[in-house]
Amino acid sequence: MQRAVAVVVLALAGCKVKRSSDEASVALAKMSEFADAMCSCKDRTCVDSVQEAVTRWSTEMAAKNGPSRDERPDEATIKRMTDVGQKYAECMTRMMEAPPAPAQPEKPLPKEPAPEPTKQIVTPAWKLSTPADRPTIATLIQEAKAFNRASEEQFALHVLKTSYVASDGTLDPTYGELTIAFGDAEPKAPDPVPDDPARPTGAPIPASPQAPPGGDVRPKRPLQARCPNGVWTSKGGWRWREGACWTQTELIPRCSMPEVWMRARAKRAPANAVAVIELVSNGTQLWKFSINDALRKVDIELHIDDTCTVRVEKP
Repeated sequence: MQRAVAVVVLALAGCKVKRSSDEASVALAKMSEFADAMCSCKDRTCVDSVQEAVTRWSTEMAAKNGPSRDERPDEATIKRMTDVGQKYAECMTRMMEAPPAPAQPEKPLPKEPAPEPTKQIVTPAWKLSTPADRPTIATLIQEAKAFNRASEEQFALHVLKTSYVASDGTLDPTYGELTIAFGDAEPKAPDPVPDDPARPTGAPIPASPQAPPGGDVRPKRPLQARCPNGVWTSKGGWRWREGACWTQTELIPRCSMPEVWMRARAKRAPANAVAVIELVSNGTQLWKFSINDALRKVDIELHIDDTCTVRVEKP
């Protein structure tokens, strides 16, 4: 599958700020055409054809415009780019994850006798992707959540790191890897104590009814408690093990991988590369985006705000 979801914004994101509004409108109109074409696709051959057209167009625009300064596009442009790129990514993902149409026999087959009733076999509501499935990061995150929900206890998402992910949200078929880990969430602060008008100013404030004695609201797990950690690789699929149950801020991703890539492209990240992308929290959530290739003299380190419309449900 071609890696060109975020490349639909190449021409506009790579333009100098001083370009006229007419040129920007033409570029956005072209991007919208590609999004409409992707959404009208009925098979994967069409998807590949549209992505090849996007790659050719973006390459031509980059060669035409030449190098530009690392200036941030205005907010209105970023919003329009995000809307078009999101539409393109959703349509492509829906088409790529749809099951292939069953082959039609050349001649009608003779009717077979109706099978005898058999005992219904209960199967899980989720399955694990294999490397042959070429799953998106969003699909793998959903599988990890299902694995977590199937455990005896519920844990909070602590680690979400993708290595060598392409701009279409898929892991590289040779080098790709997803690391995900769960643990205990930091305790939530109790609701504030209501102020009693009858209490004299300066008098002791009563304790919150939600807070236990001593104020310790951390989970009471034994030191030997274990939490699930998973790694998915493009060569071996899922591998799960148990690790220590750390207590830290719960991660709730808001942006999809194509959306993170799109914002990186606005900061001049090359669309035909693979990146290491990790979600971290230090008061606020953000994505650490990096592309490092010493032989090709590429060294990109970006921080991408995780401020998209929520698309990935809380584990």
